[in-house]
Amino acid sequence: MKAAVLIIVALSNQGYWFGGHETEINARWAASGELPAADFSWDLSVGQVSLASGKVALNGDKPATIRFVPPEVRTQITARLAYRVIKRDGAAELERGELKVQLFPNDLLTDVPRLLRNHRVVIIDRPDGLPKLFAANDVTALSVNSVSRLQTVPADVILVGPNMLDPNPLFQAPLYFQENAGARVLVFEQRRVKSLGGYEVVQRARPSSLKWITDHPLFDGLQPDDLSTWLHPGQDLAPLRLPLNDVGRPLTFWPREQPDAQPLSVDSLLISRSSSIGRTIYCQIPLGPWDTDPRSQILLANAVDYLLSPLEQPKSGTQTPQTARSASISAATPATPDKKAHPYVLQFGTAP
Repeated sequence: MKAAVLIIVALSNQGYWFGGHETEINARWAASGELPAADFSWDLSVGQVSLASGKVALNGDKPATIRFVPPEVRTQITARLAYRVIKRDGAAELERGELKVQLFPNDLLTDVPRLLRNHRVVIIDRPDGLPKLFAANDVTALSVNSVSRLQTVPADVILVGPNMLDPNPLFQAPLYFQENAGARVLVFEQRRVKSLGGYEVVQRARPSSLKWITDHPLFDGLQPDDLSTWLHPGQDLAPLRLPLNDVGRPLTFWPREQPDAQPLSVDSLLISRSSSIGRTIYCQIPLGPWDTDPRSQILLANAVDYLLSPLEQPKSGTQTPQTARSASISAATPATPDKKAHPYVLQFGTAP
């Protein structure tokens, strides 16, 4: 029988931290009512080396919040956060546990200025979002607050921050014109629109598992566990619905409900769509804060690199899967639909 959990411990950014930046631990009782006086002690360590530690009182229903700055690191390090809950009188240990923490260096965007050099970059976002991040990393870009500015501003690379698109689909037209003219476009999560890039935006709860094409360049440096931690059980998501044989390639999607059925569409949180002159990435994943979540910066750096990589003419027709880097995830190659294909992978038109 599984022991009852007395304490709920939550880590900022699900335990993905930058060394040298303030981070946060929250601890609270799992139950309410009359609770014993107790202390929450913690220790962050790598192997036998303690990096930081402390103790805080647990007072009733109010959560205990611990803010501290982990040490800077030169490369990604997996650390262990061990904790204990001890009665205030020291008579008994009520609970103990441990959580995995990933510490990252502060150089994840080092290649972005080089990649974007000599490109006309336009950012459509709030000043404290992508413009602030790019300025801090010496990336030259024009920051605007509306897609309408694209009617008069030439661009090679366009980045659209979360929820910056107007609900009226007509206001997205300048973005599509730039895409069709050969611009490379990266659009982050949009929840105010009913359609995006010609795809319907639907509302769905997070399933028990999603399928990720983990061998795609957008996921370089991110393991399946890293990806899944962005999403929480029951979380409301806003995927795009791709029709059968669309040239867009779904890179994380819901598994098909009936393994033997041929699906008419697929719901995806990340889509890459390429043509002979341009490329667009639609990312409906609810990413963490740009300045404090290493996973968000890794995906951003990967996306910029992939946007500017050589283009190929997209192929038409259907495709079936091949086994990819993850046993539960398959990449796709052109073929005729096959009922013996992996039950969780859909037959879709391919694009690079």
